[in-house]
Amino acid sequence: NLAFEVDRNYEFAPIKNLHGVDSVDSAMNLLFSKLDEAIDDMENGRVLTEEELWAEIDGIPLSTPSYALARSK
Repeated sequence: NLAFEVDRNYEFAPIKNLHGVDSVDSAMNLLFSKLDEAIDDMENGRVLTEEELWAEIDGIPLSTPSYALARSK
């Protein structure tokens, strides 16, 4: 098993309640805030092109055959 600790407000937006914490409203607010951040990054040139992204990914040493297969598609 592999576990990761992440910032709940950054990676997780559950919908479990009708109102308040973990509601549709709180999840939508989080999603819109992430969209605002992404738009700001794009407007300020803080994004990678697809080619740059693949170059970074290709630089990660992985030994699983499934990675090579997925990359070739």
